[in-house]
Amino acid sequence: MSSKAMQQNPNKKTVIKQKRMLVILSWILFLHLFSYMSYLTALMDISQYFDATLTKVALSVSLYQLTLGISPLVMGPASDFFGRRTTLLFSLFFVVIFSALCYFSVSINLLIIFRTLQGWFIVGSKIFSSLFFLFFLSSKIFFGKKKSGDLFFKKIA
Repeated sequence: MSSKAMQQNPNKKTVIKQKRMLVILSWILFLHLFSYMSYLTALMDISQYFDATLTKVALSVSLYQLTLGISPLVMGPASDFFGRRTTLLFSLFFVVIFSALCYFSVSINLLIIFRTLQGWFIVGSKIFSSLFFLFFLSSKIFFGKKKSGDLFFKKIA
């Protein structure tokens, strides 16, 4: 699309930006599910690799779930204070770091610690992806052409 066409219709640029954000935030939601489901299917292999009991490996799942429940209580107010975009980028950065540390763990204890921290920060990205769908899709379904989802894009962009 030429810049001349963009100048004539500034809403077109906003729509493209919103669609790009939709794709990015959809992948962030997928990241959470993929992280959880791929780990559950590998529990036996993780137990054998670290020569640990299945109970100890299951502890990493339990602590991951615990942090998924507790961290929204911190991440929500943090997003209000620091802003959604800053908190989202901060969370994504640490999700990548702790995912890499999980991969390079040399003991089950380190894996449990890094997996717990990964769960803590993955919530920050999951919250904003869920908020996006709440704002954007509910405005499309319930309000027709009216776009309350624009409020979300202005806050995160």
